[in-house]
Order: sequence, then C-alpha cells, then structure tokens
Amino acid sequence: MSSGWLTRGCVCGLRNWAVLRVRSSLKLELQEKAIEAQIAEKKAALVEEVYFAQGEHDEAIMSRLWLANEEQDKATERAKNMEMSLKVLGNINPEENDMTLPESLNRINNADTGRAILKNGAIIVGRTY
Repeated sequence: MSSGWLTRGCVCGLRNWAVLRVRSSLKLELQEKAIEAQIAEKKAALVEEVYFAQGEHDEAIMSRLWLANEEQDKATERAKNMEMSLKVLGNINPEENDMTLPESLNRINNADTGRAILKNGAIIVGRTY
C-alpha cells in the first residue's frame, strides 16, 4: 500500500510541478508582452513627437519662404521705381535744367500728362539735391 501512495504522491507532485511550470511560463510570456507593449507605446509617442516637430519645422520654412518672397517682391518694385526715375531723368534736356524754380513749377502746373509731371518734378528734385 505504501508504494501506491508514493506513486500517487509523485504523480501529483509532478502534475503540480508541471502546472507551476506552465504558470511560470505564462507569467513570463505575459511580462514579455507587457514590455513589448510599453516599447511599442514609447515608439508611437516618439513617432508622434517627430511628426509634430516636422510639422512645426515645415511651417517655419514656409513662413521664411513667404517672407523672402515678400521681400523679393518689394525689392523688385523698388528696382522698377528706380528704373522709372532714371528713365525720367535721362529724358531731361540740359536746356530745361536752366529753368528757374518758378518756371519749373509753372511747367508742372501746365503739364497735361503724368509723364510731363514726373519729368518736371524730377528736374526740381534734381536741382534741390
């Protein structure tokens, strides 16, 4: 009888040991999955942070490009205005430069085109500088 009891005890002990081993294995697997989930969560947060930073970077670049474009447009406009002034000044006759200020003002007053006004105004400006 005693050998039957020992055999049953050994079998039960082996079963308990097998159950404990399976539980331990499942616990380890569960811990590994939890760690993998944490890593994945950290990766996702990092990707989101990089994506957000890239968006801010893109906005800053677009803002700088827009500002540079605005500055270029203003510089182009100033260059056109300077060219126009040079053309007006280039069309001034040397004889007209001998006019007195009242004569120049009278010519501006009697001018019938914008070009004539610019031309005579440029004479006055040229004489004052």
